[in-house]
Amino acid sequence: VDPNAETPELVAVRVKKFLATLDYYEDEIILVVSHAGVGRVMRLLLMGESMADLARTTIPNCKPIELPLQRLFEETTYEPSIKR
Repeated sequence: VDPNAETPELVAVRVKKFLATLDYYEDEIILVVSHAGVGRVMRLLLMGESMADLARTTIPNCKPIELPLQRLFEETTYEPSIKR
């Protein structure tokens, strides 16, 4: 493992910053293209799951998936758990 690699917790911080920008597009369809690592973290955050489940979370290769954004728009503060 590269000691300089971005940790899952840092990826989650970066993904949360991105997700926070999506409230501007509340009534729009949004397409996000990413690699599986970011996709897995995004899925956990949007589904309200723990980062401890990261290793068991899968994202299908080269297939679109739909994730609910309602949590972003319903909560006044979007602070999902980043427990490991």
